[in-house]
Amino acid sequence: MADENKRALPVESHGDERSVGETAPNAAQEVSGGADASALAAAAHFAQAYWTMVCVFSAILLIPCFWRRRIAAGDLASHTYNAWLAQLVERGQAPGLWIARQWNNIFFDILLLRLGNLVGLNFAEKIAVCFAVLLFFWGAFALVVAMTRRIPWFLVPCLMIFTYGWTFQMGFLNYYISLGLAFFGMALAERGRGWQLSMLLVLVPLTWIAHPLGVVLLIGGSAYLILAKRLAQRHPWLPLGAAGGFAGFHFPLYFRPLRS
Repeated sequence: MADENKRALPVESHGDERSVGETAPNAAQEVSGGADASALAAAAHFAQAYWTMVCVFSAILLIPCFWRRRIAAGDLASHTYNAWLAQLVERGQAPGLWIARQWNNIFFDILLLRLGNLVGLNFAEKIAVCFAVLLFFWGAFALVVAMTRRIPWFLVPCLMIFTYGWTFQMGFLNYYISLGLAFFGMALAERGRGWQLSMLLVLVPLTWIAHPLGVVLLIGGSAYLILAKRLAQRHPWLPLGAAGGFAGFHFPLYFRPLRS
């Protein structure tokens, strides 16, 4: 059964430098022929074949969330404070305060508030942060797999460092979650076919609730990947031209002198 799972998985591990077609001809035919099942089938086969490694790496990844009593992550304390205030408002214990309607930059706050109502804010903070960390890490991992057609186990330490980078340290957790969702969306845009691309429409509102900048990354990155797949074979200069155009637009703005 393990051999069959590895053959059906449309990516390969770093330890085997041969292509999928060389190691598993039937699996390669399935990826190229069964387009509608490619992305979801790849995810299902990966989870089935490597679930132990997923669990182990996830556990290692979450160690920094538990080695201290409090998670020190910039604005995280303000998120917890706002969730506590929202609890008081919902219970009628904060006269003169009300919960304003807002449609973005609230994903983590809603998650923290609802979990806090169930298990208390101290434990809810741990759960919500762990969820955000796992979403960001595995989203980045999925994007690398989709782009390279390989399982990048050797990059796991780098991705873990990236996961606990500046955005996490500053506690911008709504933006952080939006990036994780955008990574998954771009992986789907790269590997998805047919109706699977319509799942991006589900990710857009979720990402918007987290943070609008994640929507910009999701739409812009997904559009580029989809167009690149369709146009690169006929016009191989387009990706280089797009990169050159971006550089030409960016650098004059970046290096222009500041006006007093």
